[in-house]
Amino acid sequence: VSIATILYDLLREHGRISVPCLGSFVAEYHSASIADNRKQVYPPFKEITFSSQEIWNDERLERELANRTGCTIAEAREKVAFWVDELCFKLGLERKVRLDNLGYLLISEDNQVSFTLDKGINLLKDAYGLTPVEVKDIPKVKPEERLVEKKSLVNQKQSNTKGSRKRRYDWIIFAAAVVVI
Repeated sequence: VSIATILYDLLREHGRISVPCLGSFVAEYHSASIADNRKQVYPPFKEITFSSQEIWNDERLERELANRTGCTIAEAREKVAFWVDELCFKLGLERKVRLDNLGYLLISEDNQVSFTLDKGINLLKDAYGLTPVEVKDIPKVKPEERLVEKKSLVNQKQSNTKGSRKRRYDWIIFAAAVVVI
């Protein structure tokens, strides 16, 4: 089990995970939205932000790593520290490091670390499987056309009512005939 996968799972469950000596990942809820062109409705989602100033350790990552791998908390701390050191080393060399199932850690020219979430990833459990919905234009109907539609519906209902009365009358005659026999 990779630490990035555990990080993904914890972000889905808790919404905030601090990684010692690296920073904190925070999931922020965003409600459903309408696209600028008003042709699509996007489902709600969680956006991930990263703060390199919050380097304190809540130990969730270490506890979950120990739980999944069966190692001690002390061993998990060492594994996480090694992973962070390796991540920082790669980040210094390549300026961009991929975290599986999540996105990329990036380092800017002024050595600020930021995070970019992969497109299509939604950490909001309630929105699992939801995709954007196309919105179709509703044609505008003139008031005269609506009046014609209403009249045709009324005429249709009246003709249906007359037929059902006749059928009820036929049924009553049949029932009376059966009783007489």
